[in-house]
Amino acid sequence: FANKYKVKFDIALLNLVLQDNNKENELKIIKETAKSLNKSGLAIVGIHHPNFDHYMRFGLLNRSNVKTNFGSYFTSDQKYFLKYYYNDEPVDFVDYHLTLQDYFEMFLKSGFEIVSVDECPPGFYSKTISIKKLNEKRLYPTYMVITLRKR
Repeated sequence: FANKYKVKFDIALLNLVLQDNNKENELKIIKETAKSLNKSGLAIVGIHHPNFDHYMRFGLLNRSNVKTNFGSYFTSDQKYFLKYYYNDEPVDFVDYHLTLQDYFEMFLKSGFEIVSVDECPPGFYSKTISIKKLNEKRLYPTYMVITLRKR
């Protein structure tokens, strides 16, 4: 993208795209994002929180509506299959799990500095979901928003 178009941007948004790719492709996406930004440009990256992503919630919360081949948090860059059951209907997902360390190393290797990390506490849900779901969401962070600045 950055080589094809000569325009540079002040801000880039990567929202929930990284977890759908293996580590090699995620690194390419992050490096390409850095190349497409102006000097000191910002990248805002939204990801499922890698410490408590869908696979780990399955084990932590004993969810019976989730089936997965997830092994371990520290088994990085492995393809995982996930089956959710919504109203008894199966929905299949394929994701890649990376550790928080993997993400931070890729950001730094791609020429970014980390400006801020927001683990997105569940406050805005308080009026839109049941108390039971809100209390469950308070057990762990669901998403992270990481703000990066091009060095």
